[in-house]
Parts: sequence; C-alpha cells; structure tokens
Amino acid sequence: TQLSTVAGCDVTPHMAELANNPKISFHDNIYEYKPPHPINNKEEMLLLLQHSDHGILVNELKDCYPAAEADIKELSSRESIPQIYIVKTEKGASDIAFYSDPDPDYFPYVGKDIIDLWLHVDTPRFSELQDRLAGAGLPCLSTGIVAARKKAPKTQKKATRRRPTKVTNVHMPSLLDD
Repeated sequence: TQLSTVAGCDVTPHMAELANNPKISFHDNIYEYKPPHPINNKEEMLLLLQHSDHGILVNELKDCYPAAEADIKELSSRESIPQIYIVKTEKGASDIAFYSDPDPDYFPYVGKDIIDLWLHVDTPRFSELQDRLAGAGLPCLSTGIVAARKKAPKTQKKATRRRPTKVTNVHMPSLLDD
C-alpha cells in the first residue's frame, strides 16, 4: 500500500511483474533493487575489476552503489599510475573499466631526470621547421608532395549487338500453321 501511495495509483496488478523483474529482489514483502554486481565500496570495486578478464561496463559499476561514479573518477585519474583504466567505446555505448595492475614489470619507474630531459628537448616552432629541415639537408614534405594522379576517364564499352534468332515453337505446330 505504501508503493501505491507513492506511485499515486493502484500498483496491485503489477506486483507479480515486479517480483519477476531480474533487477528487483523480493523477500519478506520488501522490494529491493538488485545491482548488477554485489559491491558496496571502492575496495570491492577494485577486487571485482581485478578478477574480471574482459573488463566491466562503467554503467553497470555506476548502478552498484551511490558513490560509484565518484570512485570511478578518482581511481581512473591517479597522478602516478591509475588503478583502473577506462576504455572509450563507440558513441552511445557504455565505456569499459579495466583493472590496472601496478606491477613494475608493466609500468617501470621513470626517474625525474629522464622526464626533465624529455620535457627540455628543443622542438622548433612550425614556422621555423622548414628552415631547420633545409639546414639539416632534409627535404620538406610540403614542397615534395607529389600531385595525386588523375584517374583516366572510364571508356564506354560498345554495346554488343544481338543477332536475331528464329524462334520456333515446335511443341505447338497446330497453333502456328496458318
């Protein structure tokens, strides 16, 4: 009856449908949402992703508990090595979350000195690039672009002439006799 008052209509005819719904569990006259995965916090989410070989849809993880979306964002945006990776899928489809194994064999430590070397490599501006390439004796791609070949126009084939053949209906000689 509480459900009927909240819904504003009589829901008695739909009670059997609710009990048979795979996303709703019914026990002791209580209807309860059944999430796609039995997790309630960030640690359980990490364990679930760790044991999943094919990843889990992000929408399924968001349906598990209220703070799941914030936890997914936090776990995927760690500064050093993220604990989960989110793989973007086609437009309209749900993204997929994968566990990121922080094993040093997969993610070797890169020292700060190497990162500084990488960041301080002198790269020329685009306007200076042509001059620097010419100074090094390298051809610039913009001057060496080969014009695309034009396709030859399609030639029309001559229509094959059909020779007229005499059609005889030998199976109906009485109808054809004039």
